[in-house]
Amino acid sequence: MLPEPNSVDPAALGDAYHPQELERKLRALESIPSFGEKGIKLLLRIVKTDPDWKVRARAYELLMAQGDPRVHLVPKPLRDLGDIENLIRLYSSGERDFRFADLSGMDLSKVCLEEANLSYACLKNTHLKADLLKRANLFGADLSRAKLTANSIYYINLRKVIISDSTQLGDAYTLLWQVFNTDVTGRDLTAIQVNEGFDLSGLNLSETNLRQRRLDGVNLAGTNLRNANLSETWLRKANLKDCILSGANLKRANLEFANLAGTDLTGAILWHANLKFAHISSTTKLDPKWKLVWELVNFGEMGRDLTGKDLSGANLKSAQLKSAVLRNANLRGALLSGADLTGADLRENNLRGADLSHAHLVGADLEGSVLRGANLHGARFDGANLKNADLSLEAYPGLSLKGATLPDGSTYSGNKPS
Repeated sequence: MLPEPNSVDPAALGDAYHPQELERKLRALESIPSFGEKGIKLLLRIVKTDPDWKVRARAYELLMAQGDPRVHLVPKPLRDLGDIENLIRLYSSGERDFRFADLSGMDLSKVCLEEANLSYACLKNTHLKADLLKRANLFGADLSRAKLTANSIYYINLRKVIISDSTQLGDAYTLLWQVFNTDVTGRDLTAIQVNEGFDLSGLNLSETNLRQRRLDGVNLAGTNLRNANLSETWLRKANLKDCILSGANLKRANLEFANLAGTDLTGAILWHANLKFAHISSTTKLDPKWKLVWELVNFGEMGRDLTGKDLSGANLKSAQLKSAVLRNANLRGALLSGADLTGADLRENNLRGADLSHAHLVGADLEGSVLRGANLHGARFDGANLKNADLSLEAYPGLSLKGATLPDGSTYSGNKPS
């Protein structure tokens, strides 16, 4: 059993706490935790004895933020808002602050509380409807024996929410509650349902399986996703600022318009990942190969020397690489559909399995390159040099080859080589 907090003389803390004037007390509260043990004891005393609910509530929040277990020895500063009709009246008048509200036992399944702040509220034995709680903050609320039903999944802050064995959240929200409040390291989270605007920031999701999940527009800032499986996951416009993605599998992931400022992508697998319009900063940790891919797909550069570069598996769709020097580069399995490679030097290049559909290779030099197994549908090779290229033209009927030098050294003219 933890000891009851001892009495603390406010005078011992100088001007940190003064029993007069509400606003002054609220301002002073913010500095009390800096006094260490004496500050904690004073906050405990304030929660128990201060006559003003706002002061007691803020003191309780500060104690919770400190993580001191003695906070559970003092009564939660709940407030009585009356019956459901009064709650509805308050909400209709524009009130959204329902912190510490005692709503226990109420049937709230038909009450709209969208964007309401219900942090630390007592919601024991209540019936709630998720559709009417969009973007509500239930941080620290008590949902013991409560029932939450939903037609669709909406963001509700379930961090630190208290539940009991008889709490009914449904499968989707039970999984979300677990993600927010338990150790899910290494778990299969492919059943998770989220949508744009969900806040999953600061969580530990390391080694989890989120393959093929739609996380577009989700806030994952500061989240630990080390070694997570995010292959084929949609992360378009996701906030991944300061996120840990080292060693993560991001094969074929869509990171278009994602915020990667300060993100750690060391050792991440980005084969075929879409980095178009992704934002990186000077503190983003990205392996040199993928940093180069990001530069090429977003900025391109006419005539850039990329001799010998490893661009295997790079997603370079629609990249502007006119007259680029790619001799001896490795483009095996690269996605170059719609890319502009007009006049590019692609001699002795490995393009096995690459996607060059609808790419512009007019006047490009591909002498000695390996094109076997590549997707050349709709690609233009007019005037290109394909001498000694590993390519079976019979497998690609209808290619645009006007004036091109074919693998056998002949020149294509009209419908047949000359």
